[in-house]
Amino acid sequence: MANNAMFLRACALLVLNVVMCSAACLPSDLAYIEKQSRMSGSAEWDHYELLIDAAQAIRTVKPFWKSTGFCPPEPHRNPEFFLADAMHQNLIYMASIPGRGLQQVRMHWLLDLITVSATGTLNLTLLDELLDRLHCLGLRPGFELMGNPFIEPVNFEKEEDVLRWKTMVTALASRYIDRYGEGYVARWNFETWNEPDHREYGANFTLKGFRHYYDACSEGLRAASSKLKLGGPAENLAPTRRAPLSRGLLRHCVRGRNYFTGERGVRIDFISIHEKGNASVSDILEKERAALATVTTRFPSLGSKKCINDEADPLVSWSRPETWRADATYAAMLARLVALKMKNTSSCPAMSNDNGFLSYPPHQFTQRTLAARFQLNHSSPVHSVLVRKPVHAVLGLLSNLGPALLRTRLVGASSTAHLDVIATRHHTGALAVLVVLSNESTWEPGHGAQVTVRLQPSLQNVSWTAFHLDNGVATNPYAVWVRQGCPAYPTRSQLAQMRGAQEPRLVALSAPSLTFPLPSAVLLVACPMEQSLGPVPRGLRVTIVAPGRGILYWTPGRVQPCTMYDVLFASVQNGPRVKLGGPVMFPVFFIDCEILGKGCAGLLYVSSRGLRGEPGPISLPLPFKLL
Repeated sequence: MANNAMFLRACALLVLNVVMCSAACLPSDLAYIEKQSRMSGSAEWDHYELLIDAAQAIRTVKPFWKSTGFCPPEPHRNPEFFLADAMHQNLIYMASIPGRGLQQVRMHWLLDLITVSATGTLNLTLLDELLDRLHCLGLRPGFELMGNPFIEPVNFEKEEDVLRWKTMVTALASRYIDRYGEGYVARWNFETWNEPDHREYGANFTLKGFRHYYDACSEGLRAASSKLKLGGPAENLAPTRRAPLSRGLLRHCVRGRNYFTGERGVRIDFISIHEKGNASVSDILEKERAALATVTTRFPSLGSKKCINDEADPLVSWSRPETWRADATYAAMLARLVALKMKNTSSCPAMSNDNGFLSYPPHQFTQRTLAARFQLNHSSPVHSVLVRKPVHAVLGLLSNLGPALLRTRLVGASSTAHLDVIATRHHTGALAVLVVLSNESTWEPGHGAQVTVRLQPSLQNVSWTAFHLDNGVATNPYAVWVRQGCPAYPTRSQLAQMRGAQEPRLVALSAPSLTFPLPSAVLLVACPMEQSLGPVPRGLRVTIVAPGRGILYWTPGRVQPCTMYDVLFASVQNGPRVKLGGPVMFPVFFIDCEILGKGCAGLLYVSSRGLRGEPGPISLPLPFKLL
């Protein structure tokens, strides 16, 4: 009892210190940090034995989760959100997931970046700038044909407007085929107007007009290239929900007449649905199955079409603040959804998370985003800085999985959490096993799991390592921020402390045995003792954020779960190289000259390294100047 009283007093003092530090913390932040501080107390451990058949793969896994998305705020015609420096940083961090772990960015209202003159000339300057950024970063758009570039509202029941829309779509697609090449544009998912049955999006379609709009999109793309894909209806298709435009579109694709050709039936290359959870990911799969069953019952010929749930989020409303969106709880939910989809083939085989937004105060961490945005309005010049969240880090763990899925059997059970496993093998012989402990969006400290891994056959001459992601302060930038007093304008030192908790924690193991708290995502890696550390890091670039601050990023090559990176600095050519911080998993590094104590000009290098510190190939030098 005495120890318990002392512990409670310590928690009260911690909360008091935070309150005294700053009035910026919300009651939910303070309640969170009190709960997080209890992680150091005693815990109840559930014991599991994980059996992995390492000899033979069940099947090949192609990643189906490499997509994010966002909607710009009102007014949609203002290009500032799309082209702001903060969004550029956001895109850089999206592109920095190892092994191109994010590839698509699905965006609403893209066509509002276009203007059309009275003579019909398209001005694509702003859209060009955005798509050039994506292309340069190795990303591609999920291109919704949504918005109105014309001066007057479009009436899709008027032939003149339908023909004008088709011409515009053809010109748009042809321009980007010429600009980037047909192969790149053919990988884009062109999609219909987002959620047409939601009047808040302001389209005010009639069913007849929506059919004409779709045919104009389809034939406009086909006129540019027969290789371009178009899908829809990008809507919630729950059996109990009325969605007359979306269901009418599917009926039109099966039995309707093409406005331009007169043929019965109109092509649709994939079915996109929006099925979100109720603060749970298991809800998502149930809703997907119900929606797909409704579609295939009414339209059996669509049963062979690829399905994408391109807003597969655990909860509606991206801006709604939830503390579980700030930490490893959300990260574990996303990883669990991937694991469940691998087991349940009756759900949509592809997914996207709508978490590419930019957060705003006082909810920098608790909105549905990949990073927390800090708008440093008191700085000169004014600029924004992003801190990556655990949900970004878990995408790095997922991206390090191999292509060969292995059979597993889990012995043990828990009444407080779900344990999910994805075991894989790489072509190099390395094993990558993702273990996820989650209780959906709820979390109370004091629970965890101990997992003993047994392989058949056992592996020889390998080293075992684990990357841990949990709610401890070492991998929890949100907890670091709250302990700082929730500063709206954090200092350079405070931002550096938060950045120190962005990546998974590396733990060397003598045997494949794991202990971790709820919630957690842990990547267990078995690396051959004799291994190649991959290609030379290349394509080093620096984007200046503000004087003395910049983001270094590079192209790492193929996925290498046994490889990390060191960033090195030299003040002069052939001068001594000094490591900047510790090793990193992600091919991105924030440079702050004041914090690092180095000059703001010199040469940067990136070196590959093994998980046990073995030196690998080093990049060519990148001259830089952050003045």
